[in-house]
Amino acid sequence: MPREGSATIALPRTGFKRFMFFNRFTIEREDAFVLIHFGFVNKAGTLGNAYSTAISELELLSLKKSTMDYLGKQGTLLDPPPSWQAPASTPVDLANHIVMAHFGKIAETVLYSFSNWSALEETRKQAAAQQAKKNPEMQLGIVAEGMALLRSPLGVQQHLIRLLFPATESLLPSE
Repeated sequence: MPREGSATIALPRTGFKRFMFFNRFTIEREDAFVLIHFGFVNKAGTLGNAYSTAISELELLSLKKSTMDYLGKQGTLLDPPPSWQAPASTPVDLANHIVMAHFGKIAETVLYSFSNWSALEETRKQAAAQQAKKNPEMQLGIVAEGMALLRSPLGVQQHLIRLLFPATESLLPSE
């Protein structure tokens, strides 16, 4: 049973809008958002593909512990990718949640999106149902949309995590 004041967010395993390999990335912080630009650059130095997403600093902060625990279990940090400047005209999708995994040296970064308003409404419905004792174990939830399934070398993902959660800097200005 979900805790009081929470909604269950279902993360689909299929149906992503975007599938992409990346070997470069850059991160920009803009107001209360973190923009992440992913790119595939071939051996000739030509950009083959690019994708950009934005996640709020608050949502990213909620992922810090689990993501840093994941990174900590990997051992030694592998070599970083070369620095890269994202193209200026890439559309930016919104994400609320990031899930990471790896198998050997192949890493997967998965982006999901859902409406915060919908999550709040589900929380209110659940609280009302529990208060009315209609169905105290009722599990309400919303289904997140699979935005992107991105694969990269493990070292690239490790450095992405390191830059998403810098050790010397707070994500929120008030901290």
